[in-house]
Amino acid sequence: MPLYLCDLLHEWRTTMNYSFVFDVLPITFPLQGNPDEWRRLFKPCASQRLFLPAVLADIDSLLYVDTDTLFLGPLEDVWHHFELMNSSQIAALTPEHEDPNTGWYNRFARHPYYGKLGVNSGVMLMNLTRMRLFSWTDYVAPIYKEYKLTMTWGDQDIINIIFHFHPGKTIYLHF
Repeated sequence: MPLYLCDLLHEWRTTMNYSFVFDVLPITFPLQGNPDEWRRLFKPCASQRLFLPAVLADIDSLLYVDTDTLFLGPLEDVWHHFELMNSSQIAALTPEHEDPNTGWYNRFARHPYYGKLGVNSGVMLMNLTRMRLFSWTDYVAPIYKEYKLTMTWGDQDIINIIFHFHPGKTIYLHF
């Protein structure tokens, strides 16, 4: 990571009265398979998300957001959705679309996806402890191998496929 980004994070932390901590970690992919293939799956950091339960072994839960996400309210409002999850749910995501007439998955996907419209993984609450108990990362490579020729959105497609086959493991985020 460029030094200036770390400097900005330190400055922001100071401005926020040290109300958060951060660690900068390298992007790592599993030993099985080709790391370059995982990097090219969609975007390097997005693909890394698939392996966070293994990479962040000491972290219980996190909120993953794409870099183009804009929050118009307190993060606590999103974090509150963890309390709405039952004991078997491992993640919460938003629907990919609201309207079936414009939905991408229901009109174009050539692989399984979650629910009627699929999920968008740009905002994803992840209970990493439960994901590890579910053996999340054990599903990722076999799904990629089976569906890679039909996937368009890379990591998001893998997430959709996993939740298609395990629908009780996720809930929709509603704002």
